[in-house]
Amino acid sequence: MSTRALRLLGSALIGYGLAGTVLLAVLVGMVAPPLDEVAELADSVGEQRSAALEALDEAATTARETAIAVRNVDSSLAQARAATDRAAGLSAGVGRSMRELAAAMAIDVFGIQPLIGLAPSFETSAGNLDLLAGDLTAIGLALEGSRTDSQTVAAGMDDLAGAIGDLRASVAASPDLSQAVAALEPLRVGLLALLAWLLVAALGCVVAGFACWWASRQPERGARLD
Repeated sequence: MSTRALRLLGSALIGYGLAGTVLLAVLVGMVAPPLDEVAELADSVGEQRSAALEALDEAATTARETAIAVRNVDSSLAQARAATDRAAGLSAGVGRSMRELAAAMAIDVFGIQPLIGLAPSFETSAGNLDLLAGDLTAIGLALEGSRTDSQTVAAGMDDLAGAIGDLRASVAASPDLSQAVAALEPLRVGLLALLAWLLVAALGCVVAGFACWWASRQPERGARLD
């Protein structure tokens, strides 16, 4: 091969090798960091997924415990309502008895009413007992309204616990990115190995190009020696 042809071949090989080296170096710089970031992202998502599941478990437990506590309050309110109803009934009954006693104070003994002076106090007591019965009835109605509200709150907390449970199941069923990243690891290693192999080939072209230049100078050196 002539000296000119060797130099042209050497220049082409050097240019091709240098271009390939630069290109492959850029590709390695572009591919390696994103793959590392994907692995870090998978770890971060896994940690956040675990934290979310734990938070949802705590929220569901709190909702259920709140519903139980509200139902216990409802039971207490029911007992209080029953007690006030009984007290109201007793007050009304005693009030009626007081009025009957007040009427009995008007008894006439030989034209004289010796107990008539006690009648007003019995009437007053009867009126007070009627007022007490009315107040107790109003309290019972208020307790019943509170029971209705507490039952609504308890039902709402049950619904909330159910919704949180469904959300937890959905989060738990979501794909685990760590497994996907583990599956990509052989591809990552293979891709980097391929890029490294191509880089070595590009550097080999550069070396071969310089070898062609060196070979092209040998006839000149031999001519000078002659």
